[in-house]
Amino acid sequence: MNRFLLIFILLLSFVFMSCGGNSTGPDSDGDSGTDTTMYDVDLTGNPSEGGTISPSGQNTYEEGEQIELQAQASEGYVFSGWTGDITSSDNPHSLTVDQDYSITANFEVKSYELTINTEGNGSVDEKIVEQQSKEYEHGTLVELKAVADKGYQFVEWTGDVTGTDNPVQIMVENPREVTAVFEKKSFGVNVTTSGSGSVALNPDQQEFLYNSTVELEANPDHGWSFVEWQGDVSGTDTLVTVTVDTAKTITAVFDSPFAGGTGTEADPFQISTIKQLQAINNVEYSSDYFIQINDIDASATAGGSGGIEFTPIMNFEGSYDGQEYTISNFTINSTSDYIGLFGWLNKGAQISNIRLVDVDITGGSSTGSLIGHNLGEINNSSATGTVHCLDERCGGLVATNRGSVENSFADVNVSSNSGLVGGLVGINRNEIITSFALGDVSGTTQVGGLAGSTDANGESGYSYRIFRSYAQGSVAGEDYVGGLIGIQFDGSYISSAYATGKVTFTSGSNTFIGGLVGRYNYSGGTFVEYCYWDKENSGQTEAVYGGDSNVTGLTTAQMTGSNAVTNMPDFDFVNIWQTIDAEYPALFWE
Repeated sequence: MNRFLLIFILLLSFVFMSCGGNSTGPDSDGDSGTDTTMYDVDLTGNPSEGGTISPSGQNTYEEGEQIELQAQASEGYVFSGWTGDITSSDNPHSLTVDQDYSITANFEVKSYELTINTEGNGSVDEKIVEQQSKEYEHGTLVELKAVADKGYQFVEWTGDVTGTDNPVQIMVENPREVTAVFEKKSFGVNVTTSGSGSVALNPDQQEFLYNSTVELEANPDHGWSFVEWQGDVSGTDTLVTVTVDTAKTITAVFDSPFAGGTGTEADPFQISTIKQLQAINNVEYSSDYFIQINDIDASATAGGSGGIEFTPIMNFEGSYDGQEYTISNFTINSTSDYIGLFGWLNKGAQISNIRLVDVDITGGSSTGSLIGHNLGEINNSSATGTVHCLDERCGGLVATNRGSVENSFADVNVSSNSGLVGGLVGINRNEIITSFALGDVSGTTQVGGLAGSTDANGESGYSYRIFRSYAQGSVAGEDYVGGLIGIQFDGSYISSAYATGKVTFTSGSNTFIGGLVGRYNYSGGTFVEYCYWDKENSGQTEAVYGGDSNVTGLTTAQMTGSNAVTNMPDFDFVNIWQTIDAEYPALFWE
């Protein structure tokens, strides 16, 4: 019992001694002193992966001890402050331990600004994978899509993103700046023409920046006119301004009074209708080149409903090539002078390969089926039908010839109320070469089967006015009537020619008539050689009034078929003339 009591007393004493360990007071020796007080400091991180803390975890410190709290943010995080038993953003933070502490070090994910710039006209759409804000948390993946404005196109990214991919992704791990570069689109302007002409562009280029302007000027070729714009431009103004806001296709439409061509020697105007033929009668086309591209029925010139009153082509000095196509049923009924398909040809004009068929021409002075007054060159052309003149100078093909007629013929019945009438030419003042007339001829004076008269007139240096030519039609007149020529003047040589038609007076008592020439009107000399006439068919015993020993009269039999070779020895039957059974000699070119 006593033993248990002693043990209890000893334990109680020990407890009292322990409770006095954290307090101050006199020690057992009676000395003054301080016992140490201890406190716990508990440190945590929020979030735990946001960083580390020093010192870490839970630690015990003596009261009054100074400790330094240090927060170290992990990559992509930033320390944002201390919370718990203290509130502070200091880092490091100095703490005097005077109690137990529970402290949290707070971390936040870093946020970065992504700066988007544009160069040119456009915008950038931002598509954020995990969140959407102007500032992006560290590691945010952002998709950028460049969107060009109308008329612009995306070119490239510059700055923290480079390249041409669109869209493109960028990882925001720090502040970023990106520029989307746009540029104006270029559009083509495709200009074509319909017809013959050109379009001038100012500026002259093929590609144009968006919303830029270009002037278009339509320039018709010679003989053409501008009609209108078609396609992405409309209107009839020759000069237009186009705003290029997209690709353009534009056509300039040109029109011509002709079937084609530009009037040059290499690209002549093309004639396919009587209206186009009439259109030549314009001073604008007087020196141009023309070709006929098909047969033309000129029946409309006879008048009636829908008819055309054809006006002769005047002052023409260009070139017309009929290409041996026909112009049929051509009619003129006029009292004017200088009548024909061409009223007047100037020097330099060239008419070739025209075939007039079944013409019906009536006119005043200088009327012919093809030409009224000729100063140009006529080659390989012909006419059939009738010609009637109200006044002098009347010809089956040409009325007045002051140029040349070669390899041509007329099978035209020619009549006139006056003189200077011929089956091919009314009055010849220059050259008729390897040509002939077949039609009947009638008039008053100076009437001939080939030409009414011929004279030198100082218009040609050529030795002969009539050369290697003939006439076969009947000839009737009041005076100066001949099977080939009505009257021949000084210097107008005739060589290698013949006449076969009947030659008669119609009235009066005049006597100038001959099988070849009605009268020589010159004082002396020889101006006719190598010529023949059919003294049987013509009814004339003399070649010319008063006779001419240089001209040979033959019978019809002597002049036809192969007999002609023997009886007409001055003719070149190898290169120029040919014989035809029971027919008079013909030219090889016929």
